[in-house]
Amino acid sequence: MTDSPLLSIILPVYNVAPFLKKCIDSLLAQTYPNIELIIINDGSTDASPAICDEYQDQPQVTLIHQDNHGLAYCHRYGLELAHGELITFMDSDDWVDPTMYAELIKAMQDADAEIGACGRYLVTEQDEQVIGTEFTGDPRVIDRVTAMYELLLEHKLDSSICDKVFTRGVLTKTKFPIQCYHDDVAIFYQTVHYATRLVHIGKPYYHYRQRTNSISSMPLSAGKLDLLHFSRQIYQFIRADYPHLANEAAYLYYRNLKKIYGHY
Repeated sequence: MTDSPLLSIILPVYNVAPFLKKCIDSLLAQTYPNIELIIINDGSTDASPAICDEYQDQPQVTLIHQDNHGLAYCHRYGLELAHGELITFMDSDDWVDPTMYAELIKAMQDADAEIGACGRYLVTEQDEQVIGTEFTGDPRVIDRVTAMYELLLEHKLDSSICDKVFTRGVLTKTKFPIQCYHDDVAIFYQTVHYATRLVHIGKPYYHYRQRTNSISSMPLSAGKLDLLHFSRQIYQFIRADYPHLANEAAYLYYRNLKKIYGHY
């Protein structure tokens, strides 16, 4: 890996006009010197397309306008468009600190890791007040099996793909679902499986907006059941490839089943 390999940031956009400028500005303000930003306007019906157009002349930006296909499709399509040796994803209603990617990539290079992760701030939807943090602590370099264990328990790691940086190699081996909700649950455990090690820098650099109409908070629907489908898929995979973690995988399935039952 060169000192500053190209980082491709994949940003799907759908009806997030009140939050979009802050998100894009935070990405273009990164201290990391070599990025491309792939903005995919996924059929937005609010002012988001016009806001995206304001950035189309920026040299780092590739802008795509398309009909609505959903978040999972955009993640997959964005990866096809990306030129970077390193890849990350971003939710268009959140924002990141200016040194986030520089810190993550340096930690990955120092540890020879294929995945880099950081902590998150939880912020209120409108006034952006910090109400908590997630996945913070001392920096750690962890092997694949330990990372899988921590992912299944979701104590020190979860399936979000937006507070992490990946080498292209682990993503090209990963099977991306399309036209579903919760695709990050289906993606991240595969990247862990294909990685040798993961480095977690512990510091919170990602600002996660707690919206009332986000995918994670939507009422029970067929799309919500995708979470249960992917949890079952993970359980079956773990039983075959990491049998000593079968209990942890069953516990993940049980926790997500309780979430679905709670919505019901």
